[in-house]
Parts: sequence; C-alpha cells; structure tokens
Amino acid sequence: MFSKSHSIVLQGTRTRPIELSWWYSSSDRTEGNPVHDLRLGIDLFTTKVKCERLSFKNQYMYAGTLTSGDTSSDASLQWALSRLEKCTTHTYCGPAQRTPLPTRVLDIGTNNNDIKLYETENESDYYIALSHCWGDSRTTTTTSETLAKHMQLIAWKSLAKTFQDSVTMVRKLGLRYFWIDSLCIIQDDPDDWSKESGKMANVYQGAFLTIAATKSSSDDGGLFSTASPNHLARELRPRVYARQSLPHSVKWSKGYDFKYSNKFPLFIRAWCYQESLLSSRVLHFAANELMWDCREKFYCEGSCHEISIYGRDRPPFPKSDHAISLNLPLELWNRWWRIVEEYSGLDLSQEKDKFPALSGLAKQVQAVLKARYLAGLWESNLFFDLLWKSHKRTSDAWASDRSGRCLPWRAPTWSWASVRGKVGWSYDIICYARNRSAFTVKILAGLVEASCVPAGADVTGELSSGYLVLSGQMFSTRCLVSLGDDGDFRYVLEYLDHLGFKGRYKLAPDIPLHEAMVKPGLELHCLAIALIHEPLPRGGIIQYFLVLVKSKVENGAYERVGLLDTYRQPFMKEYWACSKAVVVKIV
Repeated sequence: MFSKSHSIVLQGTRTRPIELSWWYSSSDRTEGNPVHDLRLGIDLFTTKVKCERLSFKNQYMYAGTLTSGDTSSDASLQWALSRLEKCTTHTYCGPAQRTPLPTRVLDIGTNNNDIKLYETENESDYYIALSHCWGDSRTTTTTSETLAKHMQLIAWKSLAKTFQDSVTMVRKLGLRYFWIDSLCIIQDDPDDWSKESGKMANVYQGAFLTIAATKSSSDDGGLFSTASPNHLARELRPRVYARQSLPHSVKWSKGYDFKYSNKFPLFIRAWCYQESLLSSRVLHFAANELMWDCREKFYCEGSCHEISIYGRDRPPFPKSDHAISLNLPLELWNRWWRIVEEYSGLDLSQEKDKFPALSGLAKQVQAVLKARYLAGLWESNLFFDLLWKSHKRTSDAWASDRSGRCLPWRAPTWSWASVRGKVGWSYDIICYARNRSAFTVKILAGLVEASCVPAGADVTGELSSGYLVLSGQMFSTRCLVSLGDDGDFRYVLEYLDHLGFKGRYKLAPDIPLHEAMVKPGLELHCLAIALIHEPLPRGGIIQYFLVLVKSKVENGAYERVGLLDTYRQPFMKEYWACSKAVVVKIV
C-alpha cells in the first residue's frame, strides 16, 4: 500500500541557501515495492549584498542572483566574462597567455561563410576547446576524404547544432581559433588519431577556455538553452525570491547509473572527464544556467557564493581538488586512486579507448611523479596500485554487460582496465596512503619484470600486450560459491576455513567465478602482496593477496580474477608453513 507522507525541512546558514524540501514516500518496504523519495527543493534567497536573517528559527537567507533564463543572452555572457576576469587573478589558474596552437584548429572568421580548418605552423595564440557528447547524431567529421575540402571551407549548414552554437559563443568572446576533436583530428586515419589523441593533455591545458555542452547528450542538442519556468525566481517580497533549486551535482545511485544523469549527460562520459580536469577553466552550459569551474573556484550563475566542493550539492569532479594535489606529490598516489575510481564508472562508446581517454591525465600525473606508467598503475607504487577491487555486485549485476572481463582484450588482467565497471581501493589502503607514518606496512612480493607494449606511439595510450613477473609466497585452495537470499554471492575458500579463518577473509572477484558454483569448485592461487598493521586502538593485521587462476591463453602463466584480504591477530603463521615460494607471470 502506498501512503503519502508530507514533510518540510528548513535549513540554512550564512554560507548556504535555505532549502525547503517536500517529499512523500511509500511505507511498504517489501521486495518489489521500493521506498520512493521524491523531493522538490526550493531556494529562498535575497539579492541584497549581505545575508538576511529570517524572523523564525534564527535562520539566514543567503545572497543570490537572478538568472537570465537564457544561456545565450547578453546577461549570461556578462556573467561569464566577470568570472573569467576574476579567474585570471587566481594563483592556480593564472593570467591568460598565448600557448602553442594544436596541430589543427578551426579558424571561425567573422561570419558563417568564413569557417575553415587551419593547419598550424608552431605558432602560439589564444584558442578555445569544446567538450561535448557525440551521441547518436551524424556529426560532421574530418576524414582523409574531407580534409582538403575542410581546409577551404566548412559549410555552416553541415555543422551540428552544438557546433553552431559554440562557434557563436567563441565569436562573442572575441576569439578566432576553436578546437573540436571531431573536426581537428582525422577520424579515419589511425596514425593521426593516435598521435593527436595523445596530445589531449596539451590541447586542454593550453586552451584559454573550455566550453562544455553539459546539458546535451548529443551534438544535435545544442549549447544554449532556456530555463524551465520552475527554475526562474519569483519575488515574494522586495528583493526576496524563491525558485526550484538549481541542481549542480551528479550523485551516484546504486549500481552504475548517475542520478540526474539526464540533466548532465556530459558528466557520465569518460572522455569528458579528463577534458574537464585538464582544462584551466571550464564554462558549463547546463539546462537552466551557466556554471563556472576553474582550478580554484566553482560558481553557478544563480549564486553570489562559491559552491563548496565538499558540500551536499558539490560538483561531480571538482577541478580545485585536482589542482591542489598536483602540487603535493605525496598526495598524488591517493589522488590517482580517486581518478581511477571516478573514471572507471563512466561510459565509453569504444571499449578500446579506456587508456586513450585517460592518457592526458596520466601524462599530467607522470610529469610530477616521474614514474613508469604500467597499464593504469605506477611502478613506484605498484604493490598498492595492484590492490584495486571491483565494486560489489549482485548476481543481476554480474549478468549485465557492464561487468566482467572486457572483450576484445584491452589490458592485462592485473590492471583495473581489464574489467568493466567501477573499481576502487579499500578504506584501509586509502587511510594508509593519507597517513603512512601511522601504519606499519610490509611488502610481501617482489617485482621481477614488467612489460607493457603500446599499440602506437603513445605509451599511455592503447596497449597491444602486457605482463608482470612477480616473486613471493603463494597458496592454493578450492573456491565454492553459493547465492544468498539477498542476491549476493557467498565465497568459501576451503584452505582458509581449514586454518580457522572462517569469517575473517573477504574475496572480491574481478569477474564472475561461474566454475566455482559447482563442485569440486574452482582452484585458486593466492599470491601474498602486502601486509598492513593498523594503528591502535584497532591494531589489526590485514593481509592482501592477488587471486589467480592458470591462464587458458598462455601456458605456465596466470590471470588475476580477484583480490583477497584476511584479518587475524596474531599474524597467520600457519599460512607461511603451507605456502610455497614462487615466481609467477601474470598476463
């Protein structure tokens, strides 16, 4: 039975707006009748410079601004220019400078009959880059056949709506050169595509500004928009207004999908992730307003105040957090794990692009770490990078095409890029990375050899092969899997149960272990990687193992299928007595 439950929550401080939330929910929590939580947030704000105290509950209403309701308007343009002017004074953003132009740019001229592709000659100038979703639209692209034609003229009618709007915006900003990937890279030339995609870091870092078509799921969606009437403010009393809350965030829901992804399609695309983080400053064109994201601040058009990157309505991938980490090398290990966790849950149209779509960020981090890049991991932090795990999945999730090993091959099995879906690192490992002096750590394996062969010239791009040779202690066990009533899998490792470890270990599989669902089970080989002593008062001992199976592709080699952690006090002496010293090749 579905019953309405009405509530109003009022909350506000000097630094965040008051929000009234109205929702109703189902009291039936049984399976098949999920609890509904439908909320309508209403922002109350004043256009006065200072916050205004309300007459009840000591609440404060913060200073907001009236949005124009049209992101193509002169008012929106002036807002963007004011943000740009302040951005050039920021420490991490810096003043706008002429930078080397990309290999090709659009010379947009002054009218719609002047647009052409221009091959640069090592000159420097200001240019703007576009971040967009290609979608299913038939976007005009530059190919080997159209290259010469585009060098002469690109017909205005042939441009998708997003491109037309973006050219209009670039002209309003007074710039001549514009970079769009689909027009500035020869799409059917593998050599040109590999070379130019490997320059993404330089392209977006060097751009004067990146324009983001954040509200459009395809190039037919356009850049500009008019706000929904509900998101336009209504005056309640002189200089006091109310409107439906303007969303700025994309929150994870259960599984793989983003809540509000229909409002911010760009934020769920993998290619656009690095485009945003690499850029000095990004102007987002959302459905109801403009948003500004630079290396120090995040603003929306409807607020006088900065949007906190740690608040409830935080932007999805704040640039300021990333910029600070780049100046703190010891923080970069933890930052890289966060990059991988966020990136791994995003969508790719081409599975082979997993490394190319991250190559710009990899180069940026590598310039600071001075470390060897190994299929999404770093050699100088290898044994902790190896401790990634796939996010917990139910039997239904394993059955979907968003889980399991990626086919065709794109990465060795020890790399997080070898699996579909979101991955991450455990809380204990992240705590160690943040405060290494508080933990006692022992590396239990050794690196004998590492090989990653790129498919092209870019060592951070697409791979053709890769393997690791590790030395250490390994034990073998049978694994049996059963399905619980809650839809979760139960993993039983016979050897550890025999040693008294029942309930003291967790197996996180990378892929569905179907062979373990029938007796006698699946034979697994567990290679010890690291041991962490937690600080007091817990003082526990956590040991991590790579879970391997014998490879069906290469004789004598192994493939990773999961990660095992064990918990015990005191340290498990029985393990060392029953394990054996090995040198294994993992492909």
